[in-house]
Amino acid sequence: MRSRHEITPEIEDFRDQRCRREGARQVRTAHEAEGFIEQVGFAACLTDSRRPGPSLHVAVCGRRDAVMPRNIQKDEEASATDDKPY
Repeated sequence: MRSRHEITPEIEDFRDQRCRREGARQVRTAHEAEGFIEQVGFAACLTDSRRPGPSLHVAVCGRRDAVMPRNIQKDEEASATDDKPY
């Protein structure tokens, strides 16, 4: 029997596609970021995989396990999410 909080592989695959948590669908431009937010309806910008829901940071990183570092000023992925002109 599955634990109450276990997520099935099918749901994880759906989230990978929908939230662009895979490298092939990763957000690379401002236009793609706008399209991503239009697709999901809304997205948090600087949250990581530890928070539920769509995240622009995770979509820019293009991987399921993206975590915001302590020092975001020196992190390339966080900079791309925040203020990089793409």
